Amino acid sequence: AIERAERIDELERSLAEAVALQVARADLEERLARERDAALAGLDTAKRDHDDALARATRKWDAVRCAHDDELSELQSAAAARERKDALYRASMVSSARRSGASFCFMVLRRWRRARAAKAWRSWADATARRRVARAKAE
Repeated sequence: AIERAERIDELERSLAEAVALQVARADLEERLARERDAALAGLDTAKRDHDDALARATRKWDAVRCAHDDELSELQSAAAARERKDALYRASMVSSARRSGASFCFMVLRRWRRARAAKAWRSWADATARRRVARAKAE
């Protein structure tokens, strides 16, 4: 009976140790789960922040690209309009010259005369400036 009581006592002690181990294991698992959840939440936050920053940068780049594309299309349309205007002007010049060869010749002569007058004025102004400089140096 004494051996049996000792055996029961020993079994109860080992049962109590097993229960204590189970409680400790449950606490440990719960703590690990909390730490894991906290780490995953931090990771999710970091990933969300990174994604937000990337989306902001992408939107900014897209806005800049759109602005550049708009500016380029404006420049191209302006160049095309200028080209059309020049072509129309050349065509009208040619047709008016064909209509009256004399007026075309007079137009060319007028331009040539105007250019010669401008050249004469420039050479006189340059000579005057040179004389003024020479006079200032002489004094």
